[in-house]
Amino acid sequence: MSAEWRYAALTRGDVQGYGFLFIAIDPDKLLGAGEFPARMAELVARIKATPRQSGVDEIRIPSERAFREREQRRVEGIVLDRKVADAARAL
Repeated sequence: MSAEWRYAALTRGDVQGYGFLFIAIDPDKLLGAGEFPARMAELVARIKATPRQSGVDEIRIPSERAFREREQRRVEGIVLDRKVADAARAL
């Protein structure tokens, strides 16, 4: 067994040798300027137009609910437990 594979079976919390790889892709280089947002909008529209199963009110895309909640909280504010609010005021 090579030395690199000895790190694969370490238990959680053990120090291991690892690295990261980040890849950035410019969609304009692949599709042409501005085409990516239009294609994504079309894809989202097609996904949302999918027939829903019984009991499903809406088909959401990833992060859609979070974006809605963020906007709602920006407009309406954030509800805090009274103890939390009192502790924050006391600071």
